[in-house]
Amino acid sequence: MIQLMSLLLLFSATGYTQIFLRVTQGTATASVANGGSATVNASGVQQESEFTVSVVYAGNGSLRFSGSPRLSGSADFLVADSGPVDTTLLSGQIAVIPVRFRPTSPLLTSAQLAWTFT
Repeated sequence: MIQLMSLLLLFSATGYTQIFLRVTQGTATASVANGGSATVNASGVQQESEFTVSVVYAGNGSLRFSGSPRLSGSADFLVADSGPVDTTLLSGQIAVIPVRFRPTSPLLTSAQLAWTFT
């Protein structure tokens, strides 16, 4: 079984300490700092793998996300059809973004996830 690793850069909201990110693939979950990265795996080239990015809001009041989460970079990553749209989180609430990873080569690839918020 080939393990392909890929780097997914998350939220360019550096310095925004009230948003916490978790990446879950299978039974493994990693906490990721804003602007940080996580490694996800696929079993081989053209073998689809799914994972989720959980966005946890820990601030006061509410946090509104506009539109849908967007990925830029490698086309090997795709936000699944059931991704959240126009979401408002209150303190302690979580939005889950399903992502698919289907590598087209054994080389390391990366993408950045962005979701506009106010």
